[in-house]
Amino acid sequence: MRRLVPGLIALLLPASGAGAQRAAAAPSIAAMRAVLDSLYGAFGRADTAALRPWLAEELVWTDGVTGAEASRARLLGVLGARGPGTPVPTERDSLHVRRVGDVVFVGYHRTDRRAVGGVELPTRWRVTDAFVRRDGRWQLVHHARTW
Repeated sequence: MRRLVPGLIALLLPASGAGAQRAAAAPSIAAMRAVLDSLYGAFGRADTAALRPWLAEELVWTDGVTGAEASRARLLGVLGARGPGTPVPTERDSLHVRRVGDVVFVGYHRTDRRAVGGVELPTRWRVTDAFVRRDGRWQLVHHARTW
C-alpha cells in the first residue's frame, strides 16, 4: 500500500518539465498583436476574403454599444454589404495574453478615432478576445467589448 500511494499521486499530478510547460505557454504579446493587426486591417478594409480565415465558424461577436451578438456569417455579411470605405483609425494598447487549455484570451484597450463635424471624437473600449489555434492559425471564437 505504501508503494501504491506515491504511484497514484504521480499519475494524478500534471506532467512537469520543459515539454509540458512549453505546450501550455501562452503565445507572446507580439505574436497576438500581429494577429490583431491582421484582423483589424481586414476589418478596416471590409476585406471579407482576408478576414474569413481568421474567424471561427462558431464566432460570437458582442457589440459594445447594444450588447447584440452577431455570428460569423452575420458579421461577414454586414462588412460585405458595407464595402470598402475609409477605415476608422484604431489603436490597441495594454495587451495581455492568457492561455487556458486550448483557448488564448487577449485583453486590451482599443481607441477608435472618428471625425464628427470636423472634430475628432475618440471612443475607448475594453476588449476581450478568445482565440483557438486551428490549422496553424489563430481563429477568433469570441469578441466582447465594453465601454
